Amino acid sequence: MSLALSRAALALADGDEPAASRLLADAATSSGLEWGSDRRPWRHALSLTYVLVPETRPYWDGMPLMGHLATARSLAAAVVAVRVGRGTQHLREFEVPPPNLVRALLHHRLSAELAVALHRAGRTEALTLLDALGPPGRRGARDVARDRSPLAAAARALLAAVPAPPPEAVELAVLGPLAVRRGGDAVTGGDLRRERVRELLAFLVLHRKATRRAITATLWPDHDERSAANNLRVTLTYLLRVLEPDRTVGEPAYTIRIDGQDVRLVTGGALRIDVDMFEEHLSAARKADAEGAPSVALDNLLAAVRLYRGDLHVDVAEAEWLAFERERYRRQFVEAATRAGELLVGLGEVDRAEALGRCAISADPWAEDAHAVLVAAALARPDRAAARRALERCESALAELGVAPSDQVRRLARQVRGE
Repeated sequence: MSLALSRAALALADGDEPAASRLLADAATSSGLEWGSDRRPWRHALSLTYVLVPETRPYWDGMPLMGHLATARSLAAAVVAVRVGRGTQHLREFEVPPPNLVRALLHHRLSAELAVALHRAGRTEALTLLDALGPPGRRGARDVARDRSPLAAAARALLAAVPAPPPEAVELAVLGPLAVRRGGDAVTGGDLRRERVRELLAFLVLHRKATRRAITATLWPDHDERSAANNLRVTLTYLLRVLEPDRTVGEPAYTIRIDGQDVRLVTGGALRIDVDMFEEHLSAARKADAEGAPSVALDNLLAAVRLYRGDLHVDVAEAEWLAFERERYRRQFVEAATRAGELLVGLGEVDRAEALGRCAISADPWAEDAHAVLVAAALARPDRAAARRALERCESALAELGVAPSDQVRRLARQVRGE
């Protein structure tokens, strides 16, 4: 009996509802509903048998069910009402359970059918239900959209209203040369070679939300409004082919949402960007430093440093809209590498400290604190000659800027010179 119920659920999942109905009807006839001491399998399949085997409905309707079983029966009754043409009125007054409860009590194909009917009835819960059902639910809704039924138009409208997350998460690395990974695999070539695709992606990463006019004015300032809008539309198509190549035609994008004149980049589980992780590590490091937890701060600083492979969007041409953010991330990297170097000197890990100091100086040759890390690391070896050379490079860099050494550098200078 349990096997028959499982086979029926699988048959329905494959879209063969007649086979699922036959399996359930045969099981009910041969074993009897809830026959024997173990009622759990039948009660687990309550909504399935209620919808697919009409003969069982009087039995379930006559049962004094409570809790989740009563909810399962009400969900099944709602699906039946839809199927017999009473759905719109029934669903306008129907108390829709939370999406995760619907998903647990009602087969995903029947849940998708219910979501479509709710959408036709004007219930906003349809959106959250379809979203909670995930890919299986969307497949069910697509099947409804292909049917020649009164629900087909509502299914298409619902699918257009609820963006589906891509099947594989996309990772963007923009600190340095652009790197895209989808499902863990590197994405190269194709539309990524297009300069405008990289520029549009860089703009959206920096702003996350912008109007079409702001984007076109920035990326196509010399074009008339109509030409610039067409360029944006085409470039968005190319970019979405990179981010969501498996998106079903006619359904909205998930990672880039277009709402009227607004264009929004959606990040999170489906789209992860290294700059966000970089900022999170820096924030955690500052918090740990303030709370007197240097080891936690160091771990986060090192994680941030590893993410920085070079200037922000380094393969996008210099532009005014990009210059400030590029410099800001470079400065944050230098500060993180320098602070990590200071902590490592304190731990006696001078080789790692020197490596970080050099990385910081390669990004900013005039970073006084980074030069100070090299001096302190050389003193910690101890290697006074190396410390003297590092100090001279520091003083030379400061002289180029026309600024006096900080108190810290002066203290190091006295140590180096034995004063």
